[in-house]
Amino acid sequence: MAGMTLLDLTLWLAVAALYLGFACVLGVLVRQARAAGDRWLIALSLVHAILVVTPASVLVLNWSAWPTAVGVGLLIAGVAAAWTGLERPAWVPASWWQQAFAQRYFGIAMTVAALWSLVWIWRQPALGPSIVAGAALAAALTSFARTPQPA
Repeated sequence: MAGMTLLDLTLWLAVAALYLGFACVLGVLVRQARAAGDRWLIALSLVHAILVVTPASVLVLNWSAWPTAVGVGLLIAGVAAAWTGLERPAWVPASWWQQAFAQRYFGIAMTVAALWSLVWIWRQPALGPSIVAGAALAAALTSFARTPQPA
């Protein structure tokens, strides 16, 4: 990954942050479904795995710009993130499981995705990155605006 440009770095960070977040959410959904025995939560977990985590995993493993070891490493980190969301080990700070933390994490991940888009647009204006930038910035701002402030 030598010679990485700002465009490459922001893309890698955005993909990694979103992938790890999606994986952790899968673990949390499975944990909630298991605890509640709720068929709807079980279905939601399955849909999240099929529509979000599986395609993201395929993308991560097959990204031609990255060495295979990077994709495998990120996939292993995703499995660890899903396990962490499922088991909530004692060494993970309790604040990680609060909605405010998740909203801030998502806001930061979407900000990085927006930065990637803005760097792309700066280098070469294009419609696709412009749409991603707008959507990512809107998601980030919404996430930060909804985050409860500490008392």
